[in-house]
Amino acid sequence: IILFFSARTAQIFCKLIAEKGLQTMLQSVVSINISAKVAKTIDKWPWKAILTAKNPTQDAVLECLSKLDEDEFSI
Repeated sequence: IILFFSARTAQIFCKLIAEKGLQTMLQSVVSINISAKVAKTIDKWPWKAILTAKNPTQDAVLECLSKLDEDEFSI
């Protein structure tokens, strides 16, 4: 599970993943994003799931994280 709190952080993360050729590794990773803008930044990658918080707040991101079903998103 990766939490993204800004589009810039997501862009840098994706750049580093691409440089190392690790895009396929994301198929087992869930991304939780603070906003739709951030989610759009990473949506070209093959994530297990891309989730977006209801509100652009840290509490909403953590709420999203707490609602993950352990069976569905087991690591």
